[in-house]
Amino acid sequence: MTKTTSEQAPSNPKVVRPVRSGSKYGDKKK
Repeated sequence: MTKTTSEQAPSNPKVVRPVRSGSKYGDKKK
């Protein structure tokens, strides 16, 4: 599913990146 999302929205790398490692991004955002 992650591969499909990144390929479907290549214009939104910022949105695809956090979705892949939500725990890593969530910890930094929090």
